[in-house]
Amino acid sequence: MLRQVILAGSMLFVAIPAFADKFDDCRQPSNPDKRIQGCTEIIETETSERAVAMAHVNRARGYHAKNQLDLAIADFSRAIEVQPNNQVFLHDRGRAYIDKGQYDLAIADFNRSIENNSVYVKSYIGRGEAYEALGNNEEAIANYRRAYSINPKLGAKARDHLQRLGGG
Repeated sequence: MLRQVILAGSMLFVAIPAFADKFDDCRQPSNPDKRIQGCTEIIETETSERAVAMAHVNRARGYHAKNQLDLAIADFSRAIEVQPNNQVFLHDRGRAYIDKGQYDLAIADFNRSIENNSVYVKSYIGRGEAYEALGNNEEAIANYRRAYSINPKLGAKARDHLQRLGGG
């Protein structure tokens, strides 16, 4: 009996690394291809909505890193379908929209992100960058000021934008 328990336990330890690898790969930021592969494996095999949503976000970040913006936006959108009020998912899709030059869509995502978390500094900065790209420096400055007022340390990028635009 003890022999069977030891054998079963050793088989469990052998199975765990294979299980953990796809999750580790999906979360790691340094190799987008490995990240995309690990996340795709999770999306294809997992049944937990939360795990699949996180895999879509992480795969989207891999696609974003490779400048495959349509794929990134599609994956962010799938995650947002599962967690529509997640300010981070909305922010990240907004960043992809900025990189694609779709500033109005970016602003809409940053607005929703801020509605869900009114102190999420990154969304104020992103919204400011989108307004700035549209030539609306007044709105850009207002967003950068808000980001900096919420958290001067996190808002250092906002301060840099403000100094450049002459608003701070």
